[in-house]
Amino acid sequence: MITEDDLLAAGFKPAIPSVPVQPAIDSLTKAIRIHLDRVEANGGKIQNLPPLRSPPFVGTPVSGNPFYPVVQSMKPRRAVLTAGEVVKVYNAISFAMRHHGTVLNSHITIAWRLTGVRDHAAATRVLTAFNHEAAKWLAVGSGPAKLRRRMTKRAEAGGSDHMYVYVHENARDMGFHTHMLAFIPPAKAALYEEWARGCLHRLSGYKGMHEATLHVTGNNSRTETQRVAWCWSRFRYLIKTLEPTWRVRDDEGEWVESRAIFKPDRHFIEASPVHCSQVASGSRNIWTKAQAKAGFVSRYRVTGELARLYDGSELDERRREIELAEAEARLVDLTRTLNL
Repeated sequence: MITEDDLLAAGFKPAIPSVPVQPAIDSLTKAIRIHLDRVEANGGKIQNLPPLRSPPFVGTPVSGNPFYPVVQSMKPRRAVLTAGEVVKVYNAISFAMRHHGTVLNSHITIAWRLTGVRDHAAATRVLTAFNHEAAKWLAVGSGPAKLRRRMTKRAEAGGSDHMYVYVHENARDMGFHTHMLAFIPPAKAALYEEWARGCLHRLSGYKGMHEATLHVTGNNSRTETQRVAWCWSRFRYLIKTLEPTWRVRDDEGEWVESRAIFKPDRHFIEASPVHCSQVASGSRNIWTKAQAKAGFVSRYRVTGELARLYDGSELDERRREIELAEAEARLVDLTRTLNL
């Protein structure tokens, strides 16, 4: 009989007893088991499984973290501009030129997720508070001398009204952000950017604000023609989300695409939805009610003037109106002097 010793002498190795090994339970294995249990509880059917309850988030929100579950406070809407919204923004810029003699000269971009404000509706409220503070900041220097005895650099530059328009967007790389076109006196431009960063930091309550949170581009053109051209070029950039399906009537009364009239400088790309009540608006001093009170009619509303939307003739009309009013005032004074 062949014994075990004979097998060992012939070079055979002893058999290694098999020991059952318990597989490690990692996250994937656990997920598979949970799924199989759900299928079994559902009668073996993999369709129409009951939804799993998401565990509550525990921890501190991290700005820009795509895995942090952001609960938006408002329902989503498409991040596109209608023809009516574009007309309102255009009218506001045109009214600022015609009624106030002001050409908007600063393009301000705010990336809200870098401020720690990821709820779109909350970001719009911060923007409202920011513009309210900006209006007070820009007004410094316009009051009586008794109210500004302690002169500062921005007071020496003189006060101004805060005029602006803005458009909200939701891009893949920047997330929810705001483009704002405003008037900042050139003498206050550098001070404004420094102040704006501090104001956004205070209003958002977020520590360690990134440098890319706020971007301000000013226009320092010397001639009026260049300033007007820059302003309208920024407007055409702001309206790049104008939806192509919107149509308006041209000077011949024919329906045409609104993009063919306003000529945005970018091709239309629909971005992610936004969770806010409105996509575009502006300051009260140049928005719809102010225009109605002044009896303003924009060039867009005048038949045959669509080709002159961006020629800056509003400033020429304002100068002629001022000259006519001064001539009438001189005539009244002369009449009173002669007792006619």
